[in-house]
Amino acid sequence: DDASSPACAAVLDRLAEGERVHLVRLAVNQGKGGAVMTGLREASRLGFSHALQVDADGQHDLGDVKVFIEQSRAHPDAVICGYPRYDASVPKGRLYARYLTHVMVWINSLSLQIRDSMCGFRVYPLAPTLALIDSANIGKRMDF
Repeated sequence: DDASSPACAAVLDRLAEGERVHLVRLAVNQGKGGAVMTGLREASRLGFSHALQVDADGQHDLGDVKVFIEQSRAHPDAVICGYPRYDASVPKGRLYARYLTHVMVWINSLSLQIRDSMCGFRVYPLAPTLALIDSANIGKRMDF
């Protein structure tokens, strides 16, 4: 809970009553990056080796989680990133802006291996990811 409104916090509290939901509440909004980093730290503290991140915007098929887990098992030290499949209905402005962002990531990372830098469907290996977070200056907003 990244400092959500009282109404949203109440919904999250009800969800957290279930035994399979663990709620971490941030008093001050950290932004997407800060919230994800907090979640990764909490998952590590709870003894998990990996964490699955799925954006809550509904654009990802949760049926693909099995594929992410399989890929993570095959490549346990790698971040597993999804990528969207666009059809002709995607607005061209969105498509071109997204591609421009990818080009900037490719330049900054000196790698073409990141197929979609903005995809919100990922598996993080916690130990190497947290080591990187702790050793680098990583932003807490969308720059994460």
